Amino acid sequence: MDLASRAAETGHIKAARMLAWDLEAAGDIAGAEHWHRRMAEYGDDEHLMAVARLRQQVHDTAGALAVYREAAETAGVDLVHCLNWAEDTAWQDLCPYGLDPDGTPSAPWRAPLPG
Repeated sequence: MDLASRAAETGHIKAARMLAWDLEAAGDIAGAEHWHRRMAEYGDDEHLMAVARLRQQVHDTAGALAVYREAAETAGVDLVHCLNWAEDTAWQDLCPYGLDPDGTPSAPWRAPLPG
């Protein structure tokens, strides 16, 4: 991976793409996220979605939602549509009670207390 890393550092897009997926497969979350982010900077939405998925893998729900929002803004779609793109992600796991109008996860509904 050292050669791929050096090539990616010099701007070789195919090397950066390969490095992102290889590091992810090897379990190097931080390294994979770095290269997925770099690929996302080149406009590859698939890599931005990979960053969100990695955030979920480390149980960073807020971070994952932030990246999904970023992907939604980049693609010009709403957050729910963007979450539905994530084939291996059940967006209900991130937002089990839906989304408030401002895009934040809704709290569980509670019946109002009488009185």
